[in-house]
Amino acid sequence: KVFGERETDGVDVLITVPHDSSSRRKPLQAHKSSESGGNSDEHGAQMFGLRVEHAANESLWKDSKGSPDTHKLCSQLDQADRCWTFISHSWHDDWRKKTRNLRLHLLLQQFRTASLALGLLLALELLPMGFLIQALTGMHSVWFGPSVFGIGIAFASILWAELSGKVFPAKYGPWRWVESTVWLDKCCIDQASDETKQAGIARLEQYLERCDSVTVMLGKTYFERLWCTYELACFCKKRKDLNTSLRFVSLEWGWWTNIQYAMQGFDMKQLEEWEEELLSNYSCRNAKCFMPKDRATVLGKIRDEWGTEEKFDKFVQTRLKELLMQGKRRFVMRPFSKISETLTLLFY
Repeated sequence: KVFGERETDGVDVLITVPHDSSSRRKPLQAHKSSESGGNSDEHGAQMFGLRVEHAANESLWKDSKGSPDTHKLCSQLDQADRCWTFISHSWHDDWRKKTRNLRLHLLLQQFRTASLALGLLLALELLPMGFLIQALTGMHSVWFGPSVFGIGIAFASILWAELSGKVFPAKYGPWRWVESTVWLDKCCIDQASDETKQAGIARLEQYLERCDSVTVMLGKTYFERLWCTYELACFCKKRKDLNTSLRFVSLEWGWWTNIQYAMQGFDMKQLEEWEEELLSNYSCRNAKCFMPKDRATVLGKIRDEWGTEEKFDKFVQTRLKELLMQGKRRFVMRPFSKISETLTLLFY
C-alpha cells in the first residue's frame, strides 16, 4: 500500500492480547476493502493488529508516513479482538525517545530483571563447581570462573534483547515469543484513500472501548495535539478503574526520576515545571490537528460530550493533572514492582 501524505494525531497505537493462545490469528497481507468496492461505513469495521515483534523495530517509528521497511512490516496484519492496552502518543515527539521507552515498557524492563535474577541464581549454582575445579587442579583464583560464566549468560541475553529491533529485526529476539499485537494508525488504517483513512479515524473511539487499559507516551508535544488530549480525556471520563487501566510513560522520565523520588522521601507532591505548564494553561482552542477538518470534527465531539469547550479544558487542567501525578508515582515504583514479580515467579 502507498501511504498518504497526512498523519493521524491522537491515540494511535493499540496492543492486543488474544483470548486463547492456542488459536493463533491468521495474518492478513493487506487491507482489501478499498480494492473490492464497499462503502465507507464498512471501512474500519474490522480491527487489525501488528505483532509486537514488528512494532519493536525502530524503523517503524522514524516517521508517520512510513518507508519501504515500514510498508513491509505493515503488510503483516492480524485480526484483533479484545485488547490489553491502547498506546497514545504524538508523532511530533522524538521517535528515538518514544521507541526506547515503548520497548522498555513492553518487554525490556522485565526481561532485564528476569535475566539478571536468573544469571545470579546460575552463578550461585555454579559456585561449588568452581571450588571443585580449584581443589582438583590446585590452581588458585579459578573458583569464580563458572560463576562468571553464569553472569555472562545473563548480560549476553540482555544485549541480545537490546540489539533486536535495532541492529537486526526484533523477530530474531525475545519479542517473537510475545503473543500481543499492536494497533498502529499508519498500518492498521487503510491508507488507500482519504475516505478509508477518515473512516478508520472515525472508529478510534470504538477501538479504545475494546481496550483494557491505555498507555500514554507523554512527550512535550502530547497535549498540543487535539486528538491526543481528546482520546485520553474520553477514556478517563468513562473508566472507573484508572489506577490499573491508565499508565503514563513520559519520554522525559528516566532513572534520575527514580532518584529524585527517593530524595523526596518517596512522597512526590508536585510535578516538574514543564509538566505543570502542559496542563495548567491548556486550551483545546489552541491545540493543533494536522488537517483543519479534523480539528473541526474533534471540537464538535468535545461540545457533544462535555457541553462546552471550557468544561473540557477544566477537565484537562484538573482531572488529567491529578492522574498524571498518580501515574508518575506508579512509574517510579515500576522497577521495584517488576523485581517483586520476577522473584515471585522464581521462588513461588
